[in-house]
Amino acid sequence: MRIKLFVFTVSVFLSSATFAGNLDIPHSFGSGSAAKSSEVNSNFTAIENAVNDNDTRISDNSNKIETNLQNLSSQIQSNTTDIENQTATGTIYCEKSGSITGDQGGYTFDFTLEDCGGTLPNENYIGVGIRFDICNGFVTWRVNQHPEVGVSIYSYGPCGSYTFSALYIRVQ
Repeated sequence: MRIKLFVFTVSVFLSSATFAGNLDIPHSFGSGSAAKSSEVNSNFTAIENAVNDNDTRISDNSNKIETNLQNLSSQIQSNTTDIENQTATGTIYCEKSGSITGDQGGYTFDFTLEDCGGTLPNENYIGVGIRFDICNGFVTWRVNQHPEVGVSIYSYGPCGSYTFSALYIRVQ
C-alpha cells in the first residue's frame, strides 16, 4: 500500500510538470512597413496573456510540488516509524559495563534483567554482538545463548573498564 502511495505521489509530481505555453504573435511586421498601433498593442496583449498564463502554471506547480513534498515527507516519517517498530519487535537489546581486575584468563559476564531492559532472551533468540569497547588484552569474545545469556571473553590480564552490547533476535 505504501509503495502504491509513493508511486502515486511521484506520478502526480511528474504529471504536474507543465511547459511554458506557446506564444503566438498575431501580427508580423516587415522592414520599412508601417505598424498600426492596434496591431502592436495586440502583440503586447498576446505576450502579456502568455506571461500571465505561465505565471499561473508556475504558481500552481509550486503549490503542487510543496503539497507533494509534504505528503512525501509524512510518508517517509510513517515508513521510518514502521521500520523502527518492526526492528523493535522480536529483539532484545542488552548492554553491560564494568571492569576487569583479575589475571589472564576467561571471563563470563551474564546479562541481568536490568542490562536487557527488563526482558532476558530465552531459547527462541539468537544473540549477536553489536558493540565492544575493548580495553587492554582482549583477544576473543562471544555472545552466549540461552540459558546463560551474556558475553564470554578471554583477557590477558587487568584492563580497566569495558562496555559491550548484544542484540538478541527472535528466531522462532
